[in-house]
Amino acid sequence: KISIFFKCLFASATQGPVMDLSDRSMQKLEPSFICSEDTHTLILDRNHIMKLDHLERSPGLQQLSVASNRLVRMMGVSRLTELRVLNLPNNSIGSCPS
Repeated sequence: KISIFFKCLFASATQGPVMDLSDRSMQKLEPSFICSEDTHTLILDRNHIMKLDHLERSPGLQQLSVASNRLVRMMGVSRLTELRVLNLPNNSIGSCPS
């Protein structure tokens, strides 16, 4: 199995490192998905993601954007204790379990 690691793009020092995975036709986050400890922002906009799983493996996230996907459920978001911004417009979320 080939593991793909995405290189973080760095925003200004006040925002912290950003991982931008927008427009990649992603359908899900793989079980092995993890952001580096210093990544503060994860952007998954304009993909085909239907459910958010495995985010608990990136507990340092402060900002998460999953706009314009196909989200119907989210798991593990409540475990992101550092999360300050959650951007979810243009999805089909029916519920968000705690």
